[in-house]
This record gives sequence, structure tokens and C-alpha cells, in this order.
Amino acid sequence: MSQIFSLALKYEGQQGKQIIYPSLVKCGQDLILIDCGYPGFLTKIENAVQETGFSMSEITAIVITHHDLDHVGSLSRIRCRYPWIKVYSSAIEAAFIEGRERAPRLVQAEALFETLDEQQKVYALEFQKTLESIEAAKVDGFLSEGESPWPDLLIIETPGHTPGHLSLFHHPSNTVIAGDAVVIGDGEPDIANPEYTLDLPAAISSVEKLAKIGAERILCFHGGELNEGAGDKLRNLLRRYGQLN
Repeated sequence: MSQIFSLALKYEGQQGKQIIYPSLVKCGQDLILIDCGYPGFLTKIENAVQETGFSMSEITAIVITHHDLDHVGSLSRIRCRYPWIKVYSSAIEAAFIEGRERAPRLVQAEALFETLDEQQKVYALEFQKTLESIEAAKVDGFLSEGESPWPDLLIIETPGHTPGHLSLFHHPSNTVIAGDAVVIGDGEPDIANPEYTLDLPAAISSVEKLAKIGAERILCFHGGELNEGAGDKLRNLLRRYGQLN
């Protein structure tokens, strides 16, 4: 039986209490964790997985949708504690996850630094140091559109937020796992931080690709679930960005 869960990881952020939502998918003999939170979130992940009735010892694979601090931060620690788990990402993002190339988010932060005022620069430097401190981790396999190690999961290339961002489609439940290709705020979908999206036209095209799937449910890393009227809401998002009449 194929199952899908949205894990709620609660934490105290700069804007107060916040939640991020990795996903957990049971596909045949595989139990797959999709994204793994900030650095120091290992215990939160272990507890959230246990609440689904599974345990970390049963996880066989991790899919990283993209290399951002809140998606890859605990990956290295998970690999150390659970070394049998295989890690997958796109080939593009793997270069950043493994530390072979400098992460685009860090390059972006450095490029924007001189445009900031002095107070903003203090926080910007801390952000850069945090990005630089992300522990590299080995990637065992590359994922690309049209190919998947798991029959119930379709890999969807959704670049824009980052160059090699991936989303997934879970056939049995008609659910898109969007990563940061779509976020939810006040019950409505949007582009994640459009002012910092690395390629906004590509990000909008990725939303269009997800809308065409016609999924009944969308799991977003930021904002949780989009259920009733998901397709219409995605089309409204595209209209706001001038992609639909």
C-alpha cells in the first residue's frame, strides 16, 4: 500500500512560531523522506516520522528537492546516524549538496550585499556565514524528469527557485509534493520569495507545469496542504503573474 504524509516541524524563527513541512512517502518496500529541515532538526524529524507509525530506521531514501538551508540543513547528520539511507537529488543540485560548487543562494547573497544599508549588512553577513556552514553530504543518485526509482512517484523538474529544483507527483493519492516551487500563504499559493527567486520566469513556468497535472492535493514545504480547488488556485496564481487571461 502506498501512503503519503506531511510532517509538521515546529520551531521558533525570526518571525515567531513557524512550521515547515517535509513529506514522507511509503512506496512498496521503500520509505522516502523528502527534504530534511534546518541544521539541528534531526530530533524533530525523528519524532515526526514516529508519529506517522514509522521510524527513521525504516527510511530507505531521502529526496532533496533543492539546496536551501531549510531543506538540506540536517542531511549530513542524518547520513551519519543512518548510513544506509540513499540520498537523491537532481544532478544540478547535487553539486551544491556535495560542496563541489558554491550554492547559488550564497552567490546571490554576496552579490546583493553592497546594495544593503549598514544595519541590513549585519544580518546579511550572519546569513552568509550560516550558508557557508551547511555541511556537505554525499548524493547517491540523480533524479530527472521521466525517470524514477519508485513506480508511484513521478519526478518533475521545476527550476526557478533554484536551478535544479525538483517536485514530485504521487500517483495513488493524486498529490503533488511541490518543495518550494509553490508556497502557501493565507490559504493561497504563491511563488516562494519572488524577489529572491533565482529565475522568476522559469519559476512561473514550473507552476504552469504543476497546474497541468491536475492534482487534487498539493503539499508545500512552506504553508502545508492545498486541497479544495487546488487547480483553480494555481491558475489564479498564474493569472497574477500574467501567464493566463
